[in-house]
Amino acid sequence: MQRAMGRLFTFKAGAFVDNGVTGKEKTLSVQAYSDAWFQVLKLRPDLKEALALGEAVKVVVGPGKVLVVDAAAPAKVDEADLKAFLAR
Repeated sequence: MQRAMGRLFTFKAGAFVDNGVTGKEKTLSVQAYSDAWFQVLKLRPDLKEALALGEAVKVVVGPGKVLVVDAAAPAKVDEADLKAFLAR
């Protein structure tokens, strides 16, 4: 278990998972350290602590929305889609 952003993250199936994740949320996946990953940090600097947990992270970014960081995820994500998904 790790703490980030005032939340608890549990290591499950190779990823740090925000305890707020239910599995019913919409998801958007980005590859760790890719252009999309850095765009996430630019748009939502508040997610820095969670993304620093590693190359595989699932973090709640808003009601019903989970950002998934995974090595197998796309390195590029449409910027408009990313902005819309990360909007608060």
